[in-house]
Amino acid sequence: MINAIYHHKGWFFTTLLSILIFFAHTISAICPCLLGADVCNINYFDDSQSLIEFFFIGSVFAPLLETAIFQMAPIVAYSKFVQQKTKGKRLAIIFSSALIFGLTHNYNFLAVVNACFAGVIFASVYFYFEGQNSQGFRYTFLIHALYNTYAFLIDDVLKLG
Repeated sequence: MINAIYHHKGWFFTTLLSILIFFAHTISAICPCLLGADVCNINYFDDSQSLIEFFFIGSVFAPLLETAIFQMAPIVAYSKFVQQKTKGKRLAIIFSSALIFGLTHNYNFLAVVNACFAGVIFASVYFYFEGQNSQGFRYTFLIHALYNTYAFLIDDVLKLG
């Protein structure tokens, strides 16, 4: 089953997006119990911004910039400077990319954990699609944008977060 998902691009992408959303909901559910509601209530939306402006920044601009900085740059550098591309070295770059990505989302400890997990997913998508059809940047941006759009709809439009 896992092998079938891995070898089908659409299933692979959809499965990782679903896992990403499930993990974020799990973190959101346990955060108030572990850290307190005050620490866990992160308000990304500033009332001085319009929803359209906030959507553009969070679902287009941020994923575009973060994909370039946290996935593409380290992975391209890795590919240029490392001659022997072993699975262990690939995992090291995925986790280092994810750690840097996670640490930039330092709203609270669990937000960092959630962002590190997302970073692992994003770097894995980048590697997978770069190896499949040289579209790593496009698919990584897309999964990040879809994830942020989902969060935007749940938290800022529907106010369910």
